[in-house]
Amino acid sequence: MLFDADGLLQHPKAGWVERLNAYDPGDGTGFLTALWEAEVPALRGQETLRQGLQRLLRERDLDDGRVDELHALWDNIEIDPGAWQVVRDVRAAGTPTYLATNQQEYRKQLMLDLGYADLVDVAFFSCDLGAAKPEPAYFERILQRLGIGSSEAPRVVFLDDMPANVDSAASVGITALHHDPNTGAANLRALLRTVGVPGA
Repeated sequence: MLFDADGLLQHPKAGWVERLNAYDPGDGTGFLTALWEAEVPALRGQETLRQGLQRLLRERDLDDGRVDELHALWDNIEIDPGAWQVVRDVRAAGTPTYLATNQQEYRKQLMLDLGYADLVDVAFFSCDLGAAKPEPAYFERILQRLGIGSSEAPRVVFLDDMPANVDSAASVGITALHHDPNTGAANLRALLRTVGVPGA
């Protein structure tokens, strides 16, 4: 059982969207889009988040002194107790549970400090795998690490709130389900029941 994190097991802290939007100069230069793009190499473990942000600021001739405040935007995790209980119930029923999430090293450490290492059997972070969702390689590397061949992939269930990630997992044979983050833990249980996951 593979669980995504953001949109399922955790959500942004209250006020985070307002904090983020405060950095949009509103001049049509696409700063927020560039901000997310600057994170991508860090998600693959190719550099740190700080290095990506420093590069973004240099490219836009902005003050390097903003790195710390931009970096702090990623400290925005609020766990969902109900969703965590779903994971615990599934694991207690005997199903191996894994985290399958796109994160750079900084956010990975924040999540481990919150207790994810104890929540699941193994946490698969994109920065450790060298690939990020929705790249099929991300899922292929997880299957390899689990020792699961392509013929057995359908017995692996994956939940994510991003359709592109769901489609990518399905493309390598995984049973992939889309979760609407607005529907909460009850929907997580309902989705898992549709494919017969014990403990849901």
